[in-house]
Amino acid sequence: MGLAKAVPRDRTVTGRLDLARADGLRVITSAATLVGVVLPRINRPVLEWTLSRLVVEPVTGPIARHAATALAAPGPFTVLAPGSEDLTTPCGGRATVIKI
Repeated sequence: MGLAKAVPRDRTVTGRLDLARADGLRVITSAATLVGVVLPRINRPVLEWTLSRLVVEPVTGPIARHAATALAAPGPFTVLAPGSEDLTTPCGGRATVIKI
């Protein structure tokens, strides 16, 4: 979901998060995403504030086997992803993928 960009307050990502919240949408991230974000140099208060605005989904066995937390979410939904990989196909066409 672009958590690595949300913590340093990237305007594009935080703007999308604000819009989602204003529209009453549930914003989720995988607990596995935290592994790449929780580093010694991270601004911990900003991280905690950002996480307080999200739903952190646990990585269960079935989710790990599919390698996509989004698959467990009801659709339609939007995925913010840093890579260029095509996440639309594994999500069964329920996802709009935005490269950030």
